[in-house]
Amino acid sequence: MITVFATVTAKDGSESKVKEALLALVNPSRQESGCIEYHFYQGQDNPCEFVCFEEWESRSHLDQHMQTNHLRACLAKIEVWLGKPVSMIISDKISA
Repeated sequence: MITVFATVTAKDGSESKVKEALLALVNPSRQESGCIEYHFYQGQDNPCEFVCFEEWESRSHLDQHMQTNHLRACLAKIEVWLGKPVSMIISDKISA
């Protein structure tokens, strides 16, 4: 299993646009083969910061997700609203 933590930081004033675009990813991503979990969180102290928590059956499932039209379209759409580039930590779970 592969776990991903992706951080998306919106520019001040753009958080609602980014939030809407990110939420549109949830259902199609959850329908993908190999998707176990797919959730977004918004910072309480910094509402411009969003974190995506994802779990995939394998790295190949994650790689397939990264090539989907819905993800690529979302990333292209939100690019102008970002305060900094999207960062990702791709992890292996080490605790129960």
